[in-house]
Amino acid sequence: MDKAIEVYQSGYAPLILVSDGVGQEGVDESISMANYLTQHDIPLSRIIKDGQGNNTRATARNTFRYLQENHLNSVILVSQYYYIQRSKLAFKQAGIRIISPAAATHMNSNDLHSIMREMIGYPSYHLRFK
Repeated sequence: MDKAIEVYQSGYAPLILVSDGVGQEGVDESISMANYLTQHDIPLSRIIKDGQGNNTRATARNTFRYLQENHLNSVILVSQYYYIQRSKLAFKQAGIRIISPAAATHMNSNDLHSIMREMIGYPSYHLRFK
């Protein structure tokens, strides 16, 4: 989220779209992300919440729909460093023009698990086009 804040505050993006589904705790993660952003001085009016982004492909489809409905045509894609390649692929497959990807580079204890998951996830997105 901090990378998205940085991109927004630098003036590169007028909006931040946060996307995730309901987590194991029963909480809509997009609302939690929006709360984090507002705590860091991002106006709620500049935050778009997608609570149906249960996977990368769903996030890409929902983003494409939002862009079309609001006459927007591109995004700056922000994600974790280990996840950016699959995100770029899913967004490209959905027909979204990515101006620039921006990856968060901080490391944490879950990264090894996430990197291993991406070793399966990225190739599967090539195989399961739409």
